[in-house]
Amino acid sequence: MTALDRSHAMDHVVLVIFENRSLDNLPAHFLKQYHKDYADSDELLKIMQAEKFNTIDEWVQFFGVKTSLFGVDNTFMDNGKVFP
Repeated sequence: MTALDRSHAMDHVVLVIFENRSLDNLPAHFLKQYHKDYADSDELLKIMQAEKFNTIDEWVQFFGVKTSLFGVDNTFMDNGKVFP
C-alpha cells in the first residue's frame, strides 16, 4: 500500500459506552454505616427508625433509599430471604 492509497483506511470510529449502575461505584465509607452486614444492628435500627422504618425487616427498602441518592437502580436487590 502506498502512502496515497486509502482503500483500506478507516472512515469512522464508533464508541459505545455502557453506564454501570451497580453498587461498586458508591463510596463504601458512606454505605457501610447503613449496611446490615457491616453496621451495628442496634445503631442501624435507630437510624432506620429515625427515617420511619420500624423494623430490620424493612432494611432492603431503607438501603434502597440510601443508594438511590446516587441514582442506583436496586429494585432487584437480594433481601436475604430464602424462598422455596
